[in-house]
Amino acid sequence: MGVFKPDYQGIGKMLANEELLGPTLQALAELVKAQAEATAPYEPKSTTHFRDAFHASIEMDEGNKGRRVAGVVTNTDDAALSIETGTVDTPAHNTLTNALDSLRGG
Repeated sequence: MGVFKPDYQGIGKMLANEELLGPTLQALAELVKAQAEATAPYEPKSTTHFRDAFHASIEMDEGNKGRRVAGVVTNTDDAALSIETGTVDTPAHNTLTNALDSLRGG
């Protein structure tokens, strides 16, 4: 019986292939987005709404491990960073972190 020898260069190419991984990563990003929207705080008096400002996409990441396709969820509300991470006056809501954790089964 032969021994499996991974082709790391081939694996790297696969992880950078948007056609191959893009649809799956987009679907996963959409799941995280939906979970974040379901648990996000909502302030009716606000002119912008954190809950309504989530966006899911795929992007090419040029990180230290080389090019990788990544599913990305962002929030464009002006107060997103303060809501997500908290301030000295307000505790962190951790909306995106909790959404990702819940989908991982955590």
